[in-house]
This record gives sequence, structure tokens and C-alpha cells, in this order.
Amino acid sequence: MKLLQKVVVVALLGFGMSFSMELRPLFLWYAPFDVSVTKETDGVKSERDFSTDFVLQGGMELLFSGEYNPMRYGFGLGYRSALKDGNQEVAPSTLPIWATLSFGRIDEESFFSPYVSLKAGTLVPLSGEDAWWELPLHWAVGGGLGVIVPYDIGVEVNCEYSSMIKSFEDDNLYIRINSLRFGVLLSVGFEIKHEKIYKEESK
Repeated sequence: MKLLQKVVVVALLGFGMSFSMELRPLFLWYAPFDVSVTKETDGVKSERDFSTDFVLQGGMELLFSGEYNPMRYGFGLGYRSALKDGNQEVAPSTLPIWATLSFGRIDEESFFSPYVSLKAGTLVPLSGEDAWWELPLHWAVGGGLGVIVPYDIGVEVNCEYSSMIKSFEDDNLYIRINSLRFGVLLSVGFEIKHEKIYKEESK
């Protein structure tokens, strides 16, 4: 509930201070990659790598920007598929929640407008297993290089590093899943506010 309240406050502040605001549905495909799993029992660590399958994510961002300002900022919410190695589930599906910051002026008269983005957030496990909730220290950071093309369609090459922990405190057992992934993000923007602050003087 407190997290939801903070999101609402940020959205209201952004709406009041922004020149424009847009909703940007997105789809993200992460390529198959090796995942490092570190198991710690009574202070003794052991590591194992899993060759995981591709991961899919869908979601939406709410972005704000100021007039004549190349920076856009906001937050996002989505759904991410489980991390699997064949039929073996390494980590459950999650609900990603993130803050985002991007740099790059969107030129409506240009065929494409390049930008760079940064993201950081948390991964909420969609699992009823208590071990995923004992130490809710699941996080992800990433960034990307992309372009905005006509019809406000975005294409981005994305890189992310994430970490989740599975804790069995009664057995003094902790399992950390670290993942570095590369993928492609597709998005489309729908402007819901556009307010001109600096108006040209009439001649």
C-alpha cells in the first residue's frame, strides 16, 4: 500500500511539473544466457551456472518531460516470465517495478531520434513460496540505446543485470540468482498531455 501511495504521489508531481506526459506500452525479449546461482550454507559458498531460455516481458511506462528538455523520466510496471533451464525453473515469474530516465531530444520532423536510457527497480516474485519472501532483496538495473521512429515507435537494444535471493533462514541456507541479459525492446508512445509553456509572441 505504501509503495502504491508513493507511485501516485510521483505521478501527480510529474503531471504538475511536466510539459508533456505519455503512456508507453512495451514488449521486451531477452536472449538466452547463462545465469549464476550461488548457494551459501553455514557460510560455505558453492556456485553453479544454468543455461537459461529466453525471457519475455510486457509492461507500460508513464513518462514525463519538460519543454525543450532532452530528458524524460518516469516509472514502469510489467510482467516477466519465469527464468527456466529447459523444464527446470530457476526463478519464478515476477512483477517488475522500475524508475526510468532517458536522454535524447525527440524531433518530430526527423525520421528517427536516438536516445539512451537508464533503469533501476525491484522484481516482485509471483510465487507463494515463503523462501522468496524471507529476504525480499530482489533488484534489477539496466540501460539501453534506442531510436524513436515515426508514429512514436521505439526500438531499443537493452542490457540488464538482476539479482534475486531465495532464503531458508531456518536451515541457514541462501541461494542468490544473478543474471546478465541482453535483449530488444519495442514500444509505442501515446501522448496524454502536451502543454506549451513558452509561447511564441504574436507578430
